[in-house]
Amino acid sequence: MNPTKEITQYIFQMRRKIGKQLHTQREMQGLSLSEAANLSGISIERIELIEQGRHFSLHKVALVAALYNSKIDINIKHWKKHKQKS
Repeated sequence: MNPTKEITQYIFQMRRKIGKQLHTQREMQGLSLSEAANLSGISIERIELIEQGRHFSLHKVALVAALYNSKIDINIKHWKKHKQKS
């Protein structure tokens, strides 16, 4: 199944939103990218990609969030009603 343009755009927006929140949390903790990389074992480049929403591994995102003393809250909501076949 190939995702629709609408779904692809939604995924991109979601990843960017999560990345921006992680970036904000890192700054609130007073951590530089270098410090975050050293503490997490994730490269600076990978952390930058995560914070930009360009790399999304739930494991790494959760690890970075925990490092920033944050938790991820995931809510799954109904996308939209599908037309029922009659």
